[in-house]
Amino acid sequence: MQTAPLTIFIADDNPRNLSLLSSILEEAGYIVRAAISGSGLLEGIELSAPDLIILDIHMPKMDGYEVCENLKARDAYREIPVIFCSALNESYNIVKGFEAGAVDFITKPFRSEEVLARVKTHLTLQQRHNQLKNALETLKAAQQQLIQTEKMTSVGILTAGIAHQINNPLNYIVNSLEGFRKDFDDIIRLVEFYNANEDKQIKGFQKKAESLRQEIGYPELTDEMRSLVEGIITGSMKVHEIVKTLQAFTTDTSGETAIISIEDEIERAVLMMENQFNGSIRLNSSIGKLPEIEGHPGTISQVVLQLLQNGLDAIKEKDPPADNDSVSLKAEISGGRGQSRIEIQVHDTGPGMQGTAVEHAFDPFFTSSRTNLRNGLGLTKCYRIVTSMGGSLEFDSSEESGTTVTIRLPLLK
Repeated sequence: MQTAPLTIFIADDNPRNLSLLSSILEEAGYIVRAAISGSGLLEGIELSAPDLIILDIHMPKMDGYEVCENLKARDAYREIPVIFCSALNESYNIVKGFEAGAVDFITKPFRSEEVLARVKTHLTLQQRHNQLKNALETLKAAQQQLIQTEKMTSVGILTAGIAHQINNPLNYIVNSLEGFRKDFDDIIRLVEFYNANEDKQIKGFQKKAESLRQEIGYPELTDEMRSLVEGIITGSMKVHEIVKTLQAFTTDTSGETAIISIEDEIERAVLMMENQFNGSIRLNSSIGKLPEIEGHPGTISQVVLQLLQNGLDAIKEKDPPADNDSVSLKAEISGGRGQSRIEIQVHDTGPGMQGTAVEHAFDPFFTSSRTNLRNGLGLTKCYRIVTSMGGSLEFDSSEESGTTVTIRLPLLK
């Protein structure tokens, strides 16, 4: 692969030296920029930083040492290699030059072989340095991701244990409440029987019964108790559903696939997210009647949960969110006869992505304020899960209309 030519910036107050060095370097294929003073070089690199700098030591007003020290004191330029020009017998200047931050010296009078050899060596070393630096940054990002993955694995194990521990007493509560409701209904029937036959009881019964009814607030009390029991049962069933959702999220997806309900998968994700929407940000969901498909239990829930979380995070980037901001989820059967498929669409009204960010949205470790995607693997993981099921995932984003992620999954044959 052909690479762009490298740029070398020369600073020397002697026009003959500038001309000679420029000719040697340009014939070798380098792009050469030149300045007749140290200050001229510092002004020139503000426009565009070169790959290497060659400095004459002896320049008026600002000599090579000052220029080099200035460069090394600035973050944007300190890693650019600097080579000094020096007479062969100036050993003191050479030592002082290294102390100022130079990487090498070219002796005068110039010899093209020496100039090109030293320039090539330090450009190669700088390229290797940049490659190692990039590799180190990639390794650090990978290390952070491994740490995050390990944390999430620990959370998954913990969640699975919590779900198991909660389920046993929760089943007991639900079953007990069902029995209590039946017993309660029997007691009400008994009380109502007595009420219906109070005229047959002993003297004073009617007066005492009326007094008791007023004391306990009967029959309003029975309505209240029924409402309380129904509330306990509803709440317990809600907890039961949450536990089932936690179990689905911690299911091992490395084993064999199974027939799963897409409706249940999506509803679990909505259940896990709905409490995070409040104030001006709304969660709108429309889930049609959907068929079952083949896959790993819990995986589609994870995908939908990630997309809903991404949408919510994006809207929160606004300061403040608008009154009509929302994340909308729609799931339905789409396509004509013979081409039917399940389509899940998540749209948010947050600030969209633009330019190359959209193109790289699915790249591992790519992050932006829009994708967050917290650890840089959010959309990558979603994409892999969906495509492993024979489906597709499309990403459309703009600053004007927000972001829409569309998942299409094949039906069972």
